[in-house]
Amino acid sequence: MFVSRLLAMCFLCVLAAGGTVAWKQRNVTIDDKHGDEVTGIAPKYLPSHAWSSGPRDGLNAKPNASLAYNGTWHDSTHWVNNDQIIVNFGFTGVSVYVYCIIANTPPGPFFDAFANYHILLDGVFVGEYRHDVEMIPDYFYNVPVYVNTTMQNEFHNLSLVANSTERAVLLLFDYATYTVVEEDPVVASTSTDTAAPTSCSLLPTTDQPTGNSQTQIEVIVQVGAALGILAFFVLVGAVIFHLNKKSRTPVLPGTTLRHISRVPRHLATFYRKIVRSLTSHPGESGGVVGDKSSVAQVRSQNKD
Repeated sequence: MFVSRLLAMCFLCVLAAGGTVAWKQRNVTIDDKHGDEVTGIAPKYLPSHAWSSGPRDGLNAKPNASLAYNGTWHDSTHWVNNDQIIVNFGFTGVSVYVYCIIANTPPGPFFDAFANYHILLDGVFVGEYRHDVEMIPDYFYNVPVYVNTTMQNEFHNLSLVANSTERAVLLLFDYATYTVVEEDPVVASTSTDTAAPTSCSLLPTTDQPTGNSQTQIEVIVQVGAALGILAFFVLVGAVIFHLNKKSRTPVLPGTTLRHISRVPRHLATFYRKIVRSLTSHPGESGGVVGDKSSVAQVRSQNKD
């Protein structure tokens, strides 16, 4: 385990030395008039003669320009049984947000403020936005009429379509925002002011030990010490047990006599009598241990 972690640290050091690649996300706005703030491509309005850029004199819808994005919007009305009106733009990203200005009071006696939009993404119908007139003088700004945050990071084409068969539809397109994912290369730098050092050490220093390795070493030391202490006490206990057992083992007369049988015959009788006299007890034949009469008898027999 410790070796594998060292190898992993080596691999990370190599990556840090050669530079790493990170991913970042940022939002890009597509203005109704000025277009994509990165590419400069403006949305397409179809049919072109059905659209007007606001604010402008003669338009029936009069939102507050200071509340619109960049102070502009695109205005069109779809009449029942007329050709559909379309806002179309392309982008590369993982999410998109489409914003419109929503009117509530009909802008004129012959116009309606009804909002009913169909959304097509890459040629496929993906949603609908609908808002009925509330008969109030207010306009709603920055209204998200379509939101999608689960797209693949690739080029997409979006169309906002008004083609109602109920009544006239007012479409005031303001802007759209999409999220793009980009590579963000992080290049190693030797400057201490702009980047942190990328060098690293395989082995922990005494001032900055690595937590996992230090913990493993401490555990190994503690376990080894505990096993050593346990082994010491087991050894001491075995020695004490052995010595105690040996001290309690009696000396048998038969063992002594076996050793006596190895001496010359004329001394054997003398030694046997001494052993019998030493191992005898009061009241037994042969007298008391250390009795002078028994010793005198042994000496007289030795002379004979």
